[in-house]
Amino acid sequence: MTTTTCTLNEISAKKSVRASLLQSNAVLRMARFFSKVSGEKVSPRRALHMLNAQLSFVGVILFGGFSLIVGALTVSWFALSVYQCSKMK
Repeated sequence: MTTTTCTLNEISAKKSVRASLLQSNAVLRMARFFSKVSGEKVSPRRALHMLNAQLSFVGVILFGGFSLIVGALTVSWFALSVYQCSKMK
């Protein structure tokens, strides 16, 4: 039986990827756009949560009617993403 453990280098790499994503030009521009639209300062992390909520809503619209399971999954994704957005305030 094998177990997987994260080494310090793997943890550091994950943090650096997350940090580089949050500082990428596209995410920063999206955060500025959301700030202008909403009238309040939006952090890059919150902008990514808002994007997740928007994509999950589109998923509900496009794929929610395929079957009961797909509908339940997309609605669950949407509910979770809205909850994560509300926690960011």
